[in-house]
Amino acid sequence: MAIQYLNGQPPNLDWMRPIFNMAPTQNSPVVVVRHGEPAVDRFRWGLIPFWAKSVTAAAKHSLINARGEEITEKRTYAIAFKRRRCVGPLSRFYEWKGEDKTKHFFAIQLHDHPSMLVAGG
Repeated sequence: MAIQYLNGQPPNLDWMRPIFNMAPTQNSPVVVVRHGEPAVDRFRWGLIPFWAKSVTAAAKHSLINARGEEITEKRTYAIAFKRRRCVGPLSRFYEWKGEDKTKHFFAIQLHDHPSMLVAGG
């Protein structure tokens, strides 16, 4: 876990269990800033847009990832990007590539470190 972002203070992570295949809508551990101090919390993976009346209504839009080049331009992400930032630790993530009407996944991970952080909001 990204302990360097917690000012060296080990957090209470009794609730956290390894998840080997995290999927959208599951709770994920993230590092946030609370009252000026970094802390670990659980957030649902996926963006609930400000116009959604409920989590169920937001699920129709499947907002789970944002493209970096669009993050400041799209209203969907603007508030989260400006006001609710966090980072999530992970060991790797998967991307899908389509070739000849079939899709194959491949893992993306760091070569020199067992974990990395991804931005969230």
